[in-house]
Amino acid sequence: MHLFSTANYIKLVLLTSSLFYSCKQKPRETPAHLPLDVSITYLESVKLSQLIEKDFVYLPLASDTNALIGSVSRLILKDSAIFIFDASLAKRGYSFDMSGKENFCFGKTGSGPGEYTLPTDMAVSDNNIIIFDQDNFSVLYYNKTGEFLYETHVGYWLREFIPFSGDRFLGYTPTDYSPDGLEEAFVLRLLSADLQQTEKGFFPYEELLDDADFGGNIAYYKGIYSYAKPLLGEIYALDQQGKIRLRYKIDFAPHNWPVDIRTLKDDQERAEALLFGGGIMSIIHAMLENDQYFVFQTVMVAPEAASGKISGDDYWWCIYNKTTNKCYAVHRVVNDIDGGAFTFPDATYLGRFVSILRAEALLESRPEKKIMADDDTSLHVSLQQLADTLKPYSNPVLMFFTLKDNLTL
Repeated sequence: MHLFSTANYIKLVLLTSSLFYSCKQKPRETPAHLPLDVSITYLESVKLSQLIEKDFVYLPLASDTNALIGSVSRLILKDSAIFIFDASLAKRGYSFDMSGKENFCFGKTGSGPGEYTLPTDMAVSDNNIIIFDQDNFSVLYYNKTGEFLYETHVGYWLREFIPFSGDRFLGYTPTDYSPDGLEEAFVLRLLSADLQQTEKGFFPYEELLDDADFGGNIAYYKGIYSYAKPLLGEIYALDQQGKIRLRYKIDFAPHNWPVDIRTLKDDQERAEALLFGGGIMSIIHAMLENDQYFVFQTVMVAPEAASGKISGDDYWWCIYNKTTNKCYAVHRVVNDIDGGAFTFPDATYLGRFVSILRAEALLESRPEKKIMADDDTSLHVSLQQLADTLKPYSNPVLMFFTLKDNLTL
């Protein structure tokens, strides 16, 4: 592990690029018409050294005090640039180069040109940066240098959206509400390039069976767009021609709902009691993929939970190996490598996973308080050097890492 520099960036590119050209066993995929049943092995605690390689990299993000990131709603790495959108605190977007230096900021709240009221998501296409404003049901376009171009109105709420082939977009709309009274209440939409028309709709909205309002239900990797119906444990694949199929069927037993959610279609009261009253449930979201692994996050609320409210302790990290068909759900990851913070990844870059770490979390986990794996003092020194450069109000730090080949836990 080391801090990020230009030399380290070159090393990262060489290391990660080699992943694509090395000889690996071909990932196991079923024929297009057959879903793959995936069972899960549950592990309460796993050491970080069991999961990732030690060549991980910390990348601090630099910006002035007038452009600090409060939280990260969307992280996108594209065209050798890092794009971050903070929809909840700063309510603006940021661009950084691959050394962590700020390129520019874009967008702000207000009612003028290029301004929004309640942004929910950001997408980066080949030519533009796009932000959806939920309050005004509008889409704002900026160029790749952050300059505002124009704004258009759409007739639906986009919880998240990503570029699709042919300059189109794939959007997730977890509600049937429409300011224009549209009747096409689809949960998953294949949208035109201008986001004005729904070219295809999938999974028409049903109040009870509608997806939980979690981000990260859409993922893209090498021509396959994956979409999760969170409450049903189903992951679908949408190809570039817009054909959809059930890709994975996740078996969460015994951590699944105490009943099949489909049987409660006409019993809204009981369904809400289970969902909000502490019923056992599994909700798929935050999906990512590379050549060997499909990873996703789940939420599991135990019956003994007094309030039934979801907390940070209810999140599990599921790692599915496409080659071996093994899937592990890990509740807690103990950082026995350098004692630093570690979180579920938010993006991929050249085959590596990328996590967002809060500066406060890194400062709270200074390495002298932890046990170093294999007595690797170089890791100790590097993390200490990083902590010495941070303050509680510093920007987040990105962590680039690789999962070990063919995990067996």
